[in-house]
Amino acid sequence: MNFPAYYITDPDELVLLPVAERYGSTIGIEESDIALETERGVRWIYKQFRRSVRKMTFRVTREQLLAFETLHNQVEGQLTPFYFFPDTDDMDLVLYVRKEQSFMPKELDEPGTVDGIATAVYDYELTLTSEVDPVEIGL
Repeated sequence: MNFPAYYITDPDELVLLPVAERYGSTIGIEESDIALETERGVRWIYKQFRRSVRKMTFRVTREQLLAFETLHNQVEGQLTPFYFFPDTDDMDLVLYVRKEQSFMPKELDEPGTVDGIATAVYDYELTLTSEVDPVEIGL
């Protein structure tokens, strides 16, 4: 598995993230229904939407964390959707997504070592929720 990458509007401005995701990611589907119930208890269920959700954990040093913070700042949390490649070895898999609203990396209790020097290590969970690509709807 190679590193993930993203771009916001211009594919020529592809940004490679510094580490690959850790094993144990969650890849699921979020659904929402409208449920109506009559006074006699008959339920009418209407599918409202269905979208994929991907939660990926990255273990990074303080320097590597800056790349994820830059992504957060560029897309202003969940405000701006962007194109995401989970693995640059498979550039055919591109997702049009929004990330989670906040940027909340967790510092691990034990430091890691880089070149024999103790350094802070963080786990960052990047949550991506699919959006309808504007190309698909003619925008």
